[in-house]
Amino acid sequence: MPRTCGDRSRLIPYVRAALAHQPALRLWASAWTPPPWMKTNDAYDSGSMKDDPATLAAYALYLARFVEAYREEGLAIQAVHVQNEPEQLTRYPSCAWTPELIRDFVRDHLGPAFESRRLPAEIWLGTLSTADPRYASVVLGDAGARRQVRGIGVQWGALAITPQLAATYLDLPLMQTETVCGNHPWEAGFDPARPPNDHAYGALTWGRIRDYLQAGVRSYMAWNMVLDAEGKNLDSERPWPQNALLVVDRQERRLRETPAYWAFRHFSGFVETGALRLALAGDDADAIAFRNPDGRLVVAMRNPGERSRTLTLAARGDVLELELPARGWATIAY
Repeated sequence: MPRTCGDRSRLIPYVRAALAHQPALRLWASAWTPPPWMKTNDAYDSGSMKDDPATLAAYALYLARFVEAYREEGLAIQAVHVQNEPEQLTRYPSCAWTPELIRDFVRDHLGPAFESRRLPAEIWLGTLSTADPRYASVVLGDAGARRQVRGIGVQWGALAITPQLAATYLDLPLMQTETVCGNHPWEAGFDPARPPNDHAYGALTWGRIRDYLQAGVRSYMAWNMVLDAEGKNLDSERPWPQNALLVVDRQERRLRETPAYWAFRHFSGFVETGALRLALAGDDADAIAFRNPDGRLVVAMRNPGERSRTLTLAARGDVLELELPARGWATIAY
């Protein structure tokens, strides 16, 4: 979204339309950057957060007022993640935070600001995009900061530490906040004109959902829900054509569902809120099972091979067989 577009003109109508379709949706927010005057480089792109108490207090008030402003629009923000990718600097809005600075900010400024203004929005540690364990250990190792944090957001490169986070902080839900965007500019075969949105990206997406759920996250997020056919991001030097679940062809005025959309549907269309992930007895790594709150069993499967496969599932005394097509997915709700 262009930086000049206001929330009221572009974002809030989109959110309201989504809530009209699914009122049970929950909203969370993560800043890409504080206002430039709060940063060491006085710019939206790159730079680090200033560490003086006056600036930190001002930013805590800024985030609190954001939650209140959305509440005035009739939209409840459930959670605020302190910073998107605090470990990385980019040529689009971003900001570096050390683990120690996040600890101090949450403990001494953001938590007290939310409490004094009686905001129900939760504070989450996120969104963490690398496998650096210090963000969790430093922030959550401090009793004052730990009291304020209600969850942990991970993405992209944080899979390696996710099982440890899930096992160490049993009372904190983990959220995978951003699936990979696809069409990586740093890889061979990059097309600078448009994203592929192909079957290979759908398979990658399905595998990432499976891997993070098995690692312990309780929810998994798409990044781009709807983009046009170009899908370019805000990188000032190398606009990055990113993949999306839905693609709008402006010329043909047509909406297209991508393979990644169907990869998400194999989970979101069957696995309900509050489902329990189950262990599978067998050697098929491309399957994951759940028990929904109503008792239904759900098994999502993928066949990565070039030939169809016949799979056998034994559950509750019954034996089920299905033909899984080559390079295809299937989900059973039983």
